Amino acid sequence: MKTTVSLALVSTLLLSAAEVQPIANKHAVDLKVLFIGNSHTYVNSMPKLFAEEALKDNVRCDVVMLTLGGWHLSQHVKEPQIRFNIQNGRYDYVVLQEYTHPFGPEQSMHEAVAKLGEWIREAGSTPVMYMTWAKKGHPEQQAELTNAYTSCAKEINALLAPVGVEWWKRLAENPSLELYRPDGEHASADGSRLAATIIWQTIKADYLKKRK
Repeated sequence: MKTTVSLALVSTLLLSAAEVQPIANKHAVDLKVLFIGNSHTYVNSMPKLFAEEALKDNVRCDVVMLTLGGWHLSQHVKEPQIRFNIQNGRYDYVVLQEYTHPFGPEQSMHEAVAKLGEWIREAGSTPVMYMTWAKKGHPEQQAELTNAYTSCAKEINALLAPVGVEWWKRLAENPSLELYRPDGEHASADGSRLAATIIWQTIKADYLKKRK
C-alpha cells in the first residue's frame, strides 16, 4: 500500500534533521538516530514522537528519516543516498523497518538487512530492527512478522524493538484501545506513540549500558 505524505519524499542526499525534529535543539545532541523505512515510520511523524520520548529522559536526539511509502528495505539498499547517509551521518543508531502489508518475501528482507547491517557496523553505528504489527483483527499474522524481525536482528546482532508484540499485548489488555487508522494497517496517533515509546525504550537500555 502506497501512502503519500510530505515527510515521506526524500530527494536530497541528507534529509535535514530540522524537518523531522520537533524540538529546537539549542543544546548539544546526545544521540543521532536515522530511521529507514516507509509509511509505518513516517505516519504521524513517528520519529518526532521518538525524540519527545527521549527528551522525557533528558536525552536530546537528532532524528533523521529516509522513507518512501510502500517501499521495501531491498529498494532502499539500491538507493545511493541510503549508504551515503549511513556512512557519513555519524549516527549512533539506525532503525530499520520493512514493508508489512502484505509482508514478504522474507528472503529479500534478510538479504537487505544483511547489507544494511554491514554498512551500519562499518560506520560504527548500532542497527535496530523496528518490528511492525499485523493487520487489524488478525493477531494470528503477528507470528510471521515477529519471527522475521527476530531472526534478522540475530543475524546482524541488532537491537530488537518489539513494537508488534507489545501492540497486541496492549490490545489484549484493552480491546477498546484504537491503535489503528481506519485502513486497519497504519498506526493511529496512539499507535505511533506506542511505537515511538517502544523504540526509545529499546535504544535507551543500550545507550545507558554503553555509558557505564
